[in-house]
Amino acid sequence: MDDSVKAKVEKYIGEQESILASYKGKYFATQKRLFIYKKDGFEDYMYKDIISIKYGKHVRKYLLIAGILLLILGIFLSNILISFFGFLVIIIAFLFKTNSYLIRTTGGDKVLIKGSKVPSETENFIKIIREHSG
Repeated sequence: MDDSVKAKVEKYIGEQESILASYKGKYFATQKRLFIYKKDGFEDYMYKDIISIKYGKHVRKYLLIAGILLLILGIFLSNILISFFGFLVIIIAFLFKTNSYLIRTTGGDKVLIKGSKVPSETENFIKIIREHSG
C-alpha cells in the first residue's frame, strides 16, 4: 500500500473509521465508506448508497487490437507467420480475460474496479465492501 496515499485517506476518515483494506493503492475500504484515490483528490461512497456490485469478465482489449493489427499486417505483407501470430494473440485475448466489478450507487454513479493478476486480492477487497454494505 502506498503510505502517502493511505495517510491522505486517513485525514478524511471519521473517528469511528479505520482503513480495513486497500486495493492497488487506489481503493480503500473503511467500516462506512469506499474511498477512491484520484490525482485531484478522493471520491468516497457510503456503503448504504451502494445498490449493486456486478461481476464481469472482459476481453483484454490491447491484446485484441494488437492481434488484429498483426493479422492485417500479415495479410497485407502476404506473410503467413505474422498472420498466424496475430491469430494466436487474438485467441489469447479471449482465453485470458480480465475480471472487474462494477459498483452502482443510488446517485447513479458507477465505479469500475478492475481485477488484478491475483483474483483473490480483488475478491477479498470486494468481500469487505459487500459485508459492510449489506
